[in-house]
Amino acid sequence: MVSGQTAKEIDVEVRKIIDDCYQRAKSILDENMDKLHMMAEALMLYETIDAAQIEEIMEGRKPRPPKGWNDSNDGPSGGNQAVDTSATDKKDDSSTGSIGDPANTH
Repeated sequence: MVSGQTAKEIDVEVRKIIDDCYQRAKSILDENMDKLHMMAEALMLYETIDAAQIEEIMEGRKPRPPKGWNDSNDGPSGGNQAVDTSATDKKDDSSTGSIGDPANTH
């Protein structure tokens, strides 16, 4: 059992560690906000991202579509070509896709 003073000193140190780690994490996120948003956009578009895409994002480049992304649709295929998202931004009431289907089928 520890004294009240020792418990208080432990609490102060723990709080200091938590506050320091919080500030460090916040700083890292603030400094990399553009990459965070780029990653979120890729996840919204592709529903998944691979290690190569993460590397591209961390290098400040827009990630290419995941391997095989264009194999199942009529869009352009290939590694670093941009995907036209204008069609996926429009709502189509005649969509045959259902909840849970891959995003590129909606």
